[in-house]
Amino acid sequence: MPDGEAMGQRDALGPTDIQTIEALYGTHNQAPVAVIHALETSYDEGSHAYISAHESYDPDDNSYILTYEWTLGDGTCTDPSPPPKCTSPTVFHPFADDGTYPITVAVSDGFATGTDNATAVVLNVAPTVDLGADAEIDEGDTFEREGSFEDPGADSWVATVNYGDGSGVQSLSLATDKTFDLSHTYVDDGIYTITVTVTDDDGGVGTDALTVTVLNVPPSVDAGPDAEVLTGEDYDFYGTFEDPGVEDYPWTWVIDWDDGQTDAGSTNDQDAPITATHRVCTAGDYTVTLTVTDKDGGVGADALILTVPFLMVDIVVQPGENANPLNLKRGGVGPVAIFSTLDFDASEIDPASLRMGDVDSPSIPAAVRGNGAIQAELEDVDGDGLLDLVVQFPIPDLVASGEVDEYTTEVSVEGYLNDGCTNIKGVGHVSIRPM
Repeated sequence: MPDGEAMGQRDALGPTDIQTIEALYGTHNQAPVAVIHALETSYDEGSHAYISAHESYDPDDNSYILTYEWTLGDGTCTDPSPPPKCTSPTVFHPFADDGTYPITVAVSDGFATGTDNATAVVLNVAPTVDLGADAEIDEGDTFEREGSFEDPGADSWVATVNYGDGSGVQSLSLATDKTFDLSHTYVDDGIYTITVTVTDDDGGVGTDALTVTVLNVPPSVDAGPDAEVLTGEDYDFYGTFEDPGVEDYPWTWVIDWDDGQTDAGSTNDQDAPITATHRVCTAGDYTVTLTVTDKDGGVGADALILTVPFLMVDIVVQPGENANPLNLKRGGVGPVAIFSTLDFDASEIDPASLRMGDVDSPSIPAAVRGNGAIQAELEDVDGDGLLDLVVQFPIPDLVASGEVDEYTTEVSVEGYLNDGCTNIKGVGHVSIRPM
């Protein structure tokens, strides 16, 4: 065989024949031509690159089976036990991180080897962040949620969060499973944007945001326990309130005393009690209401029952007569004595304020003289050395009002002291004479 001529059909020769031919004539085998198919301009990290040497061929004999050995530039095929793709004509290979990777394929026909080289350019992919849907909470509550991010690259990452309420940008810890925990307490109502930024070690940045709507919560008010205070005395009010919106100041407050009077004020400190002093006059039960309003218009209220009993006094109808008789057929007036005691001075009573009638709500005023003066005198009725007040009441008016009739056994007198506030009441037995 002339020198330089291709052998051809080597697969029909046995090993001994091949050795004989090579010993006699020298080696005439031509190495395979290795060809790496043109690569893409670039690939994203984590994506699969299609790398093929299927266009490689053997110039001696295209039917001969070729073998392949890849070097992919990232150490995949340099392991002692490389994966099967490292000896395949075509490779689908994910590059885990961005970079420039030299690729080599060695193609062998069993006698000689041909090689080809290429370069794969792998680009960094920025993280993708997911915070989930928008949320709604009450002020004072803590927004809590687990977020996540994805990154196909074998990167390392750092993250920050801005909760959008002026608290500033804060570092955010990342778990190995690419999750993170959000936790923040909002102290005032409003609409806030939470932004999370994740940055990989190649400078790739991913962000996501969500809106948290924080609702105003009205103050919770405590007016205190029910109370009792005697007519004419001062009642010291002590109320408190709480508001989870610690920035909802100023809080304005109003105390309604249920007697036509109010006290009002404002405070910037919800830890400070709301106090006021109020003089109570007319006996009865009052619903005292404390109302607190925050700066956003949230209103809270609470009430207590303030019981104001009468200053009870001793009275006698028709003093000086047995069985306290009252003749309803008789016209004119009937006297009622209001007694002084060591603790009470009947001379301090305002006669014009007195009313006589049934036990619950007497309504008949004292009789008036022709000159307009009240028919009332101070005298020591019971001989104890203290002046008592004797007041005359018109009998026809008592009968006409229906507050006194033939079945009446008790009557009452109500009125005020000269201070215009202290409310007195006396209840006395009466015996009705036949009408």
